[in-house]
Parts: sequence; structure tokens; C-alpha cells
Amino acid sequence: MNRKNIKALLLVLLITMLTVPVQAFAAASKSVTVKIGDVQGEAGQVITVPVSVSAPATDIAAYGLELNYDNTSLEVKGIHQIGDNQEFQSNFSNKDGYLRAAWADATGGDNALTSASTLFTVDFLIKENPVYGNKSITVPTDDAAALSFTDSNNNNVSATVENGSLTINKSSNSKLSSLLVSDGTWNEAFSPEGKSYTVSVKSTVNSLNFVPTAQNEYAHITINDKKVTSGTLSQGFSLKEGSNSFTIKVTAQDGSASAYTVKVNKEKAAVEEKPDTNTEIVTVDIQSGNDAVVSKTPIYRTTDEFGIKSDKVTLTEDVVKELLTSAELQDSNTAKIIIPDTQDEISETYFSIPKDALKLLSEGNINIQVVMNNAQIVLPKESLKDVKDDLYFRFVPVKTETEKNEVKDRALNSITSFSEYENVQVLGRPMEIQTNMENSKVKLVLPVESDVIDTIKAKNNGIEDLPIFIEHDDGTKEVINASFTNYHIDGFTGLAFEINKFSTFTPLYLSDAVTTNTDQEAASGNDTKDSKGTEASSSTDTSASTDEQGTETNLKKLPKTGDDSYIDTILNISIVAIAAILVFLFVSKKRRLKKQ
Repeated sequence: MNRKNIKALLLVLLITMLTVPVQAFAAASKSVTVKIGDVQGEAGQVITVPVSVSAPATDIAAYGLELNYDNTSLEVKGIHQIGDNQEFQSNFSNKDGYLRAAWADATGGDNALTSASTLFTVDFLIKENPVYGNKSITVPTDDAAALSFTDSNNNNVSATVENGSLTINKSSNSKLSSLLVSDGTWNEAFSPEGKSYTVSVKSTVNSLNFVPTAQNEYAHITINDKKVTSGTLSQGFSLKEGSNSFTIKVTAQDGSASAYTVKVNKEKAAVEEKPDTNTEIVTVDIQSGNDAVVSKTPIYRTTDEFGIKSDKVTLTEDVVKELLTSAELQDSNTAKIIIPDTQDEISETYFSIPKDALKLLSEGNINIQVVMNNAQIVLPKESLKDVKDDLYFRFVPVKTETEKNEVKDRALNSITSFSEYENVQVLGRPMEIQTNMENSKVKLVLPVESDVIDTIKAKNNGIEDLPIFIEHDDGTKEVINASFTNYHIDGFTGLAFEINKFSTFTPLYLSDAVTTNTDQEAASGNDTKDSKGTEASSSTDTSASTDEQGTETNLKKLPKTGDDSYIDTILNISIVAIAAILVFLFVSKKRRLKKQ
């Protein structure tokens, strides 16, 4: 038989092996052993199983194999031939739990198998929530088409099988991928491999929340034996003065566990504090860009023993999944969280997004907008994509007049260009913002009472923006312009600007003219109040600046004194006298000429 005939016969055999059953081949004395690998893995993993043969007693020019597997726990993702330039075909059915592979030496025997070799590999996905234990991968040896080998002379080669197995284990991963706290300063950077950490908090912090995120979704987390859902805000844990110890235990699916210890050191208070706190949960709507409700999220509102209230808001992965689905239905790319504060009683707002939820937002191309009484912040989808870790923001409005005046004084002392102005006023409330989102642009809007803006516009025709004084965390200071925009509270106008560094932001009004009491009252809106009713601070004090020669000069322009008026009178009389003398001399000369 020539090689062309051999090649044609092998190709026919190849197609037959993959499609229809064949009659049993005649027994042969020559043999080969098929070996299916033994491997193991966990739910969600893709595991590769090799299928090989021992050294054959003769060459192998073609084969056909069928493997059966447990399709309730396993799913074939791909079959890959080992080697190249050969006729290899495969198919599989995850519905029926089988795969088939066939090969023939297209060269008619030149590239036949003569030694132990790996024939092909199979990629199996271990399904979620599988049946754990050994899953056999077998060849139905009672079916001749499922196990057939021939040599280059078209003789059948007998084969035996060493069945393999894929052992599905429960996850042993008991590590955290991240750990956040609602307040305080970490003394060490968190690492999943670390075990002990220290956090320092001020004496005014009476409770602490944690956001632990496990690396494996099947792991369970407890903090001081209290269950916590991975990636979500825990309950508030009371803090006493001095050292507080918290054990965060992560138990893997197979029962193995790891423990992280966090010691929280609370500063000593100047006065005795009561340790009890009160936390209420306020559920609020998350709206799309067209104000349709797309999801809901809880706000944890804590009141300490002094009556000071603070909010903590976390966008969990479940909440993000829900809003993404709803937002798609609403044809919107914005998710807006409105944090209510009808009584103007919130002194601090802590907003966070765990990295898994942040990844979903980035993939969904969703902008996040956080709306509060004292500020609005827009986190663009482009900026969110740059954040790889858990994201947090801490908003603290500056409410007291004393603090506002301190900000104004720092502005006067640090910005030399302010010395050109007679009056520097703080409009509304300065806002302190802390975050780990650096070098990414966000849009910030601060509110100012609309009556104040209207008064300023009337006194400055055509004005389109106002300055924002910024004190950055790194010690630098700058002034940028903010444009007018709408604000979500009636009676207030927004000042909008972009920023990529964070600290304290203060809207200002600068006035050139000498300001009388009447003018000042008009400029400040007749005892203007900020977005929550606090009187806006104004400046009537005389400030000093230094001229080019270093001489101290007063910023206010001095009125004319009596001495100044006297000097002006003498000067006017002198000018008139000189003019009269010139006229007299001219007339005298003319008379002399006539006499001559």
C-alpha cells in the first residue's frame, strides 16, 4: 500500500472516530497504555488535565479517544493538541459530559508516535458550588470507538487505560485583600501578609468601623467574634481611652483560618468622656442622572455623647451591581447619592467604595456624584479607573465663625495678591476633604446663598466667577476661580471647580473699594448666612501690607485731611497770581511800543 493510500485511510479513520460508532477492531499483540492525569483545584479555577501514552510497542499513526467527566461540577473550556503539523480534531458536550479527540499522521508514517508522549490537554473549569471530592475522568473501554489506536501499517494496537481524577478541594485562602477603618491613622501600611497593625485616633473618636475584604469569596470574617460581610462596613465598635484590641479572623472554606490584630490607640481626653454611642441606619435612594431611583444604600449615622453626629456610607459590591443593572435600564451613566441633613447636624461624612465595587463601576463607565448640604462632588468615570485600591473620602464642613476667621487670616497672610484688596470675605462654609484619591480630577461644588451672589453680581457687572482659597495637605496654598452653577438646595448658588489635590476649600469675595458699614452690609447680604444658617464672616479690620521699600502701609485709603485742603488752596492762589503777572507784563510792553 503506498503512502497516498495510507494517508487517505487515516483521514477516514480520524473522521469516523469523532462522529459515528465503529465495530470492534481485531485484537493485536502490540499494546499501549493511556494515562489521564490526576490534578486538583478549587471552585472557580480552570485546571489543565494532561492525557498521555506510555512508550508504545510499535509506532502509533492514528488514535481516537473519548473521555467522560462529571458535568455537574466540571465544564470543558478547551482541548489543546500537543505538537504541530498534524491532523487533530476534537469536540465536546458539557451537556452530556463527554469529549472526543482524534489524530492521524498526515505524512503516512513519517511522524508517527514512537515514544511516551502527551497527546493533548483538557482545560476544565470547576463550577461554583460544586460537589467536593474526587471526580473521575474515564474512558468507556467497552466502546471500541472510544479507545482505538493504529500503527503506520493500519494494524490495530490494543490499549489499556489508567483513569485520572480531578479532586475538588475547598478553598484554603484565609487572607484579606484590604482593610479600611472609618477614622484614625495607620502606623503601618496594610499588607495581606502582615498580622499586626496599629491605628491612632483622636480623643473625640468614640467608635470605629472596619471594612475588611477577603481574597476568596467563600471565606468568612469576624471582628471580635462579630460577623462581618466581606467588603462592607462593619458595625461600630466602641473605643475606650488608651489601647483597644480588635481581632479580625478570616476562616477559609476548608476551615483553616488566619487572624489579624489591630490595636487602636485613643488619645487621652481633656475631659472625661462617656463610652456609649448611638448609631441609626438611614436608607437612602441612589438616583440616576435623570433622577430615577436605581438602588438604595444604608447610611450609618452615629451620635456621640456630646450630641455630635457623623455619617458613614459605603457603596458595596451588591449595591453597585444593582445600580449598574438599573442604570443600564434607565440609559444613564451617573449614580447620585443624596445624603440627607435637614437639621444641619452632620459634622462629618465618611464615604468609601471597596476596590471590587470600584472595579465594577469602572467597567460600567459610571460617574459617581455625592450630594451633601455643604458640598457636591463628582467622581468622573475616567478618574475612578485610575484607582486600584479601596477608595475613601472624608468631608468635614467648617461651621464656626472662629474657624472661618482663622481661614481668612491664613489667606491674607499667605496670598500676597490679597493685599491689593480692601475687604476679604469668607462666603458660605469652608470644606475640608481628605481622600486617598490623589492626582485624579474631580469636580467640587460649594454652596453660597443666592442673595449674596446676586448682590456681588450687581456690584461687579459681568462677573462670572469667584476665587477659592485652597490649603493643601502638603502645605502648599493656591487660589483658583470657581464658576457659578445650580445647586440642589433652593436659595443657594453653586461655585464649581476642578481639583486633583485635597484639603480645605474656602470661597472668598474680594472688594477693592473703601467699604462703609452700609456697603459692607449690602455685600454680605444684610448679615448673610451660609448654606445652613450660619452668618458668613466678613472683614472690617484694617490689614497691613509691605510696599516695595519694605515700609508698613495701611490697606485702607486715607481720607483728605485739613492740611491737605490748605495746601491745595495755596497752590491754586499761586497759579492765579502768576497768570496775572504775565498779563500785566504783556500789556506794559504793548504800551511802550505805541509811544515809540
